[in-house]
Amino acid sequence: MPGNYNDENDYTLNEQMEFAAFMCDSLEAAGIPFAVNSDTKFYDRENGVWMEEMAPLRQLIWAD
Repeated sequence: MPGNYNDENDYTLNEQMEFAAFMCDSLEAAGIPFAVNSDTKFYDRENGVWMEEMAPLRQLIWAD
């Protein structure tokens, strides 16, 4: 995951997006698939909605 979620979550959304873009490009170049192991950072299970504040990062990760 691109965020520092287990230790104060102190990375900005822009920092997370920069890291995610690098990782997505690197994994794609190497032909390695990836998975998001914690959907709770992007999806509110209780209310059944996507977390809007994470939309830019979510869109970057799943972009074609």
